[in-house]
Amino acid sequence: MEENIILQKLEEISKEVGKISQISEQVGNISQKLEEHDGQFKLIDKRFDGIDTKLEEHDQRFEAIDKRFDGIDTKLEEHDQRFEAIDKRFDGIDEKLADHDEKFDLIIQKIIEHDERLDQMVTKTEFNTFIDRQMAVNDQLVTMVKRLDEDRYAMIEWMRRIEEKMDTKFESYDTMFQKIKQELKLSF
Repeated sequence: MEENIILQKLEEISKEVGKISQISEQVGNISQKLEEHDGQFKLIDKRFDGIDTKLEEHDQRFEAIDKRFDGIDTKLEEHDQRFEAIDKRFDGIDEKLADHDEKFDLIIQKIIEHDERLDQMVTKTEFNTFIDRQMAVNDQLVTMVKRLDEDRYAMIEWMRRIEEKMDTKFESYDTMFQKIKQELKLSF
């Protein structure tokens, strides 16, 4: 019986060994499949290495482009500074223009005042017409004064002559002539 038990145990062990060899076959198959997968992963890894290389190349190109953009940014900052300087100049010009606007407003007011004064002024033609009229009136007055003056001198002379003639004979006429002189307001 013991032999049977040992045989039985051996059979069980051999079954177990068979199972182990099946498992070992399966492990060998799995290991082979893992090696195949490992090979595929190595191929995929090589493809990723190629992609990594291309990505590194792209990174280098992007860095070169980035450097170009840094240069462009620097130039844009320079342009911004120039535009700010120009903007400050325009601010100064705007202030000057505001001052000029105020001065122009004053000038416009003065021009309006002068226009109003000019409207009240006489034109050269109107002035010449006025002067011509005044000269004509003055000429008439001068002529009248000359005639009166001539008449006065003539009357004075006439009266002197009469006085000389009448001086001796008619003293009464003398008083009469004095009255006439007073009336005419003549003196000599």
